[in-house]
Amino acid sequence: MKLIDERGRLFGKINIIDFLVVIFFLVIVPLLYLAYQQIIKPLPPQVLPKEFVDFEMESKLKITSPGQLDLIKVGDKEIGKDGQVVSEITWIGTPENYTYEFDIGKNSSAIVVDPLLKSLPVKIRLKAEAKDNQLYFQDQRIYKDAKFDFITDKYTLEFQENIDIVPEEKWIGITVKFPSLGPELSNIINAGDEEKVQKGEIIARITSIISNEPAKVAILKFSSGDKLITVDNPYTYDVLVGMQVLATIKKHNLYFKNSPLKIGAGITFSTNNYIINGIITQVYEGKN
Repeated sequence: MKLIDERGRLFGKINIIDFLVVIFFLVIVPLLYLAYQQIIKPLPPQVLPKEFVDFEMESKLKITSPGQLDLIKVGDKEIGKDGQVVSEITWIGTPENYTYEFDIGKNSSAIVVDPLLKSLPVKIRLKAEAKDNQLYFQDQRIYKDAKFDFITDKYTLEFQENIDIVPEEKWIGITVKFPSLGPELSNIINAGDEEKVQKGEIIARITSIISNEPAKVAILKFSSGDKLITVDNPYTYDVLVGMQVLATIKKHNLYFKNSPLKIGAGITFSTNNYIINGIITQVYEGKN
């Protein structure tokens, strides 16, 4: 039997044209479909390596207990999951009162001091991820007032980004009364004494000793008809001084070390030799 007879039939039964059509649909069409699928198949997404930059920012650690201050040192590091340093403290300032600021309208604010918490100014170097023209740390975008956790093997503390805050500062003259000091302490207070932050910047100085007198104590004098009188206390002294302080201006209000700078407010003055607490009795617009 011939493969193709004189009528063009395959094995004398199937028309060769019909056979080729069947082959086309059974073989060629599936091959063409598979080739098309390969062409239009999307490429797997390209995973680009993360880009990191060293970013140092000024911030404040929220201190929740007094013992934490002794633990915090320059060089404290946070280690990431890959064993690499992701953040490090490069500078530490002077502890301040932790305050809450409330907007009370008419471009004014109210500052409330938390008696239990402290705020510690620091500089922290971060290993920040640069993405879409923005910086990220701990998968969170870095922006003004953003809060993060600083985690070391000694402590975990919250810090807040303050890089965009550039406070206006000016020197202000004040008079301060340091009451009920022991004689040894009252005798070492001198004009020219200075308070400095860790980087050496002067933030306050005593300009003059106005008076250094025995403190007054009230007693009841029975011989004068139970009259209440005041007499000198030979064991303690009240020291009145003139000072200059580097004040911060926030919404038209003056602050020193994050505490309101106004008559009747408390103030702490710290030098290399002593630390004393006083009460502001006068505030001058400028140096006294």
